[in-house]
Amino acid sequence: MAEQDSGPEYPEYPGADDAGGNAPPPPSPPAPVVTRPSSVARAVKLMWAGAALEVVARVLGLATGAYIGDDAPAQTPLGGVVAGAVVNAALWSWMAWENGLGRSYARIMATILGAIGIIRAFSGFFVIGAFGGGAVGLICSMILLGLAITILVLLWTKESSNYYRAVSSR
Repeated sequence: MAEQDSGPEYPEYPGADDAGGNAPPPPSPPAPVVTRPSSVARAVKLMWAGAALEVVARVLGLATGAYIGDDAPAQTPLGGVVAGAVVNAALWSWMAWENGLGRSYARIMATILGAIGIIRAFSGFFVIGAFGGGAVGLICSMILLGLAITILVLLWTKESSNYYRAVSSR
């Protein structure tokens, strides 16, 4: 008998010999790379500077005796000064790290913490010794006020908002 012609010869589908007889799906295209805009990069650098300034301000306050002198507020024990420096520096660092990664919740948290810092700084202008640290505390609070305002403006620019939106959609 003659061999029957079953039609044209097609190459075998890859994976046809697998148990299921189905090939794996083709790879999906890679996710688009989201680059951090300069506004967020600057805000992150300023947050790291804020963390460092918190520690420097407390060390200067201790070195000048502002926290332990006769005119220092009674409610500012040494342990409280150190704990405050550690907590504030940790918050600044956490916000710098998370905002650098484009986490939307971090932008909101940084805004809340920044608003608290702004209110705290303004209270220091009207209530003498509100921060302790005397002149050093006042100068550092003015610098931190400027940092907070600048960071918040940078975090809420249009290019920053687009960045946070793009990162969260991934």
